[in-house]
Amino acid sequence: MISTYKKHKENETYQLVPGPEYAQNWHIRILEGNFIETVIEVGTISFNEVDEGVLTYNFQIIETPDNTLTIDNPDLQLVVGEILEEIIHASIENNDGSIQVREKK
Repeated sequence: MISTYKKHKENETYQLVPGPEYAQNWHIRILEGNFIETVIEVGTISFNEVDEGVLTYNFQIIETPDNTLTIDNPDLQLVVGEILEEIIHASIENNDGSIQVREKK
């Protein structure tokens, strides 16, 4: 896995685009790097209860110009995780109600 961590920024390195099925369902389009123009949809995001400070998430690829790319690609997983961290951090910092936190049952 290649660590290419950089600060991601909405509308520069990624773009949020509405999903077709639900008003609250958003996709993420990657705008630069190895996965440019790849669009993903993120499912459940949670904080790992065993490893403190670790996000657990799942996602699917909606579209990509690379027909060999899969969700099992560790570099894609890293980029998606970095973007999710930025989205969550910005949402908490802005306190604009764009993120909902629920207790796990």
